[in-house]
Amino acid sequence: MNLFFHGAKNGHKTDAIKKCSKASFGVIDQDHIVPEEYTTYFRSVIAFGKIHIMEDETEMKNAVERLAVKYYLAYIMVFAFASGLLVNLFP
Repeated sequence: MNLFFHGAKNGHKTDAIKKCSKASFGVIDQDHIVPEEYTTYFRSVIAFGKIHIMEDETEMKNAVERLAVKYYLAYIMVFAFASGLLVNLFP
């Protein structure tokens, strides 16, 4: 699995990536605050891996194309079908 981040070319994050390629990424799916227990119950996931800065133009282009195909192509297909530009191939 690949995760892609977009950000500034300079700054704290970029300096940290250049010093160490270890990375983690966390997401909280659901949380439930319980004030009377002074706690929060939550469901989360953390992914660990390596990070690098893309500098190769071909690598960047491939990454953008993969994102476009995954997210934008479906939007185009729905719009084309709704607009009558694409016919239903499976009646």
